[in-house]
Amino acid sequence: MTHHLEQNLLAWAARGKTVADTAQILGISPETVEGFVKQSLRKLDAVNKTHGVAKSIALGLIDL
Repeated sequence: MTHHLEQNLLAWAARGKTVADTAQILGISPETVEGFVKQSLRKLDAVNKTHGVAKSIALGLIDL
């Protein structure tokens, strides 16, 4: 399904972190975060980040 980094980004989103927060935490650019999030949403067939987080949790891909 998703690459480990994509799962990690969605896990941070599930914890309420913004793109900017996640970029700072991981030491990558916000643009990189956005790109990987969009890629993971396509793979999950999710319509937005909230839907992607919900699907990831339901599929057991991320933990809270």
